[in-house]
Formats: sequence, structure tokens, C-alpha cells
Amino acid sequence: MAQVFTDVTGLALASQGSSNVNRETQIEGLANRQIALGTLGATYESGTSAIVGQFGAIQALADSVFSLFTATDWDGDTTASMPLPAGAVVFGQITAFTLTSGRVVAYKR
Repeated sequence: MAQVFTDVTGLALASQGSSNVNRETQIEGLANRQIALGTLGATYESGTSAIVGQFGAIQALADSVFSLFTATDWDGDTTASMPLPAGAVVFGQITAFTLTSGRVVAYKR
């Protein structure tokens, strides 16, 4: 009998005949869909308080600037004073952020 995993969006994974790597890829894909759909919850922020959590994406509702942006899977230049225009979305394993200005929704992972 096939074992089926279903997420809250109704998408299903069948484990019968699939390799472990394939199932892991499918599960990761479902997690990404949940982030995109906001089914794991979200945090709205319009102030300048430090926000700490486990986020998969941040969407700017207005032109925004971060004074702090920490993502465990990012490298390169510093993210201090990082702008994010209205409507733009950044993805990553985001663990903390602080706004200088703007309004954002941070989608939990």
C-alpha cells in the first residue's frame, strides 16, 4: 500500500516506488509551496524592532530598507542598508531582520 503525505494545500506525495532522494525533493518542494502560500504563518512588520524567527521569504508591501538582514544561506556583501522595493520578495533561510523604513510580511518556514 502506498503511503501518501498531504500538505494543507491538498498537494500529495506518493512514496511508493520513489527513491529517498526523490521523496526529500518532493517534501522540500511542498515546504516551499507552503511558504509561498503563507500556510505556515507570517509576521507583519512596519516598525524598527528587531524580528527574530525562522522565515523563508520576505515581501515588501512598501519600499523598505533593512538595517539588519540575516540569512544562514546567504553570502557576499553586507546586507546593512539593504533596500527592497515595494512588491519585491527575497527568499532564504532568514533568521533575523530589522527595518529602517517600510512595511514587510515575513513568511514563516
